[in-house]
Amino acid sequence: MREHEFYIIADILEEVALDFTKWLNTIPDGVDAYVTILSHGGLCFVGTGMGQMILNARSRGIRFTADVYGICASAASDIALACDRIRMARGSQLMIHSAYNAFLDTIDEGILRANESQLNIIHLHFPEYSEKDLKEDKWINADEAVSLGLAEYIDNNDESVSLARARVAACYGMRKGVTMEETKVKAEETSVTFTQEAPEKKEEEAPAKAEDRSMEDVMEAVVNRLDEIEHRLAVLEGEGKKQDDEMAECGSNDEKRALLNSLYARLLRPTASAAKQSDDNAPEAHSQQVEELADFSKRVNVSDYIR
Repeated sequence: MREHEFYIIADILEEVALDFTKWLNTIPDGVDAYVTILSHGGLCFVGTGMGQMILNARSRGIRFTADVYGICASAASDIALACDRIRMARGSQLMIHSAYNAFLDTIDEGILRANESQLNIIHLHFPEYSEKDLKEDKWINADEAVSLGLAEYIDNNDESVSLARARVAACYGMRKGVTMEETKVKAEETSVTFTQEAPEKKEEEAPAKAEDRSMEDVMEAVVNRLDEIEHRLAVLEGEGKKQDDEMAECGSNDEKRALLNSLYARLLRPTASAAKQSDDNAPEAHSQQVEELADFSKRVNVSDYIR
């Protein structure tokens, strides 16, 4: 059992960083700490921020080991690369690439600043890595990482590694709501730090079969769900709720279909570059899409969503 360890089996988001900060504050100076990672990535500045927290903790003499299982990509790679030591399970993958945002060009200052933060961490292991290198996805498997001197193998014969795998499986299974009693017990015995509480399993009545519902009910449920999603996005983006009474005004299935298409259109805003590519032969349509994107960008701080 390792005394100071944290598991990141999730997207790299603010709530993970909050749990991570609390965990760092429990670690005394001059000890070994372990971060086990299985993540596709997430928000770039959250990943670099967590990496910077690790570097700050290293100044207190704490020695960090990142154990990579499966995938450690994008924002998650910033966390691993900030550690003193990286270990990778055979067959696991590390991936480094540029920050991006669907609403921003690659030369946007927000993207450039995010990459600047990434490079400060990447240069700990790859001093010559550049902004140009970041434009291509850099995949490094465990064998390549060992050959580069970037990582060591996780020893599959080590008893502590077997326990770590059990804890990873328990954490992943509990996140999915899967009953895994044996691995849950193993996780509790070895003091797993989770970034999210396991969902309580509740007995529920069996849902009605889709075929028993009318087409009108199904469409209404879909429209209601999309309307709820749009409302949540609008609140997060500082935008007031729009067209609250749309659903009430829809009577026929045709009207519901029209509302469904409208909601999709609002959720799937095209980028300016995409508009240009698709509308080279339709200048007026392209101009309208660019204006819509500009209006959307004014109401939303798109830099908050750089990944």
